[in-house]
Amino acid sequence: TFASTGNATDTGNLTSSRWLMGGGCSNQTRAIFSGGSTAGSPNPVVNTLDYITTASGGDAVDFGDQTTGRRMQASVNSSTRGIWAGGYSPFDGTNLIDYVTIASTGDAQDFGDQTHANREGAGVCNSTRGLFMGGGTPGNRAIIDYITIATTGNATRFGDLLAERRSHGSCSSTIRGVVGGAYPNTNSMEYIALATEGNSVDFGDLTASGHNVGGTSNAHGGL
Repeated sequence: TFASTGNATDTGNLTSSRWLMGGGCSNQTRAIFSGGSTAGSPNPVVNTLDYITTASGGDAVDFGDQTTGRRMQASVNSSTRGIWAGGYSPFDGTNLIDYVTIASTGDAQDFGDQTHANREGAGVCNSTRGLFMGGGTPGNRAIIDYITIATTGNATRFGDLLAERRSHGSCSSTIRGVVGGAYPNTNSMEYIALATEGNSVDFGDLTASGHNVGGTSNAHGGL
């Protein structure tokens, strides 16, 4: 519960055991969990989309399928749409962008393409724009792309991160997007102004260095 502090509480289980999932999407009613890999070599990818009703909790329910199985995707959302970009499919990056209508159920549809093949990126958003930050292959890991969530189409270059990194944690307000931590291990945080275009700016430091971290906020594009 954002307004208080304290320990986490168990809310239920996914429809299947998996890891290395993509980012989550949510509006004020639902939260959706995407993709990932099942355990065991060679870590096969899945295209599963699960959802919960956020206010009640409980076990997840099948939402539909992504257009392809993949893991470690970036995600953004408005109050209407949930969108995933990039990911390992299954062992290399892809430039695919998928979307769903959060209020309904069903399979994801093609939205467009990123400017480059990407995996282990981070997503930030307001209700209008979604940004995919970092990730990818060497030479592309500082790239920031953006889309207009209400339309479909290919992503456009927004700017660059301060350094080439992947596996950030991310969170958003309606004005700013922030990424923190990354591989190679760092404690740095960077931010962008969502309404403009340009390079990221130093925000400060996490309390410890790390990568594959997660972030949440109570003011992103779906709320």
